[in-house]
Amino acid sequence: MGSKKEGEVKKSKEGGSISIILRYGDWIDVVLMLMGALGAIGDGMSTNVLLLFASRIMNSLGGSNDNNSETSMSEVEKVRLLYT
Repeated sequence: MGSKKEGEVKKSKEGGSISIILRYGDWIDVVLMLMGALGAIGDGMSTNVLLLFASRIMNSLGGSNDNNSETSMSEVEKVRLLYT
């Protein structure tokens, strides 16, 4: 007749850190979590890189003083080569 009722689960005093998640997973789970974290970082950066690329192309198109299409296309090709 203790203070605990039957079926009551003892709560752990540990915080919710990453070590608790990694403690129960095997090496495949750890590798998959690392790949997911890297994928999330890449996905978050992709929008910013696309905006940077598009802004440089727009600046090269609108920044030329003359309306010569060869000059403007060469500027666009310079920007394109930076990102390939």
